[in-house]
Amino acid sequence: MVKKPIDENKEEAERILRQVDRESAGVVDSHMSTSVEKMKKHFSGADNPEDDHVEIWGKRIGRFLSVIFAIYLVYTLYNFFMR
Repeated sequence: MVKKPIDENKEEAERILRQVDRESAGVVDSHMSTSVEKMKKHFSGADNPEDDHVEIWGKRIGRFLSVIFAIYLVYTLYNFFMR
């Protein structure tokens, strides 16, 4: 049986797409895991000097309150524009 050129092109394109999918999966996973680790360190206050406990807890509280405020702001804007 002789393959048609269209079938060869289709197989080659599928092979290339599978290869790109395999290569890009590692990059995305790696980027997501590093972003999550940075976020954990940021919100836990691990990016501060360890000898100043007041500064660490002050930043933790401030960062937590900023997240609460951001959620409140999104909620308020959603209600304002969806009425």
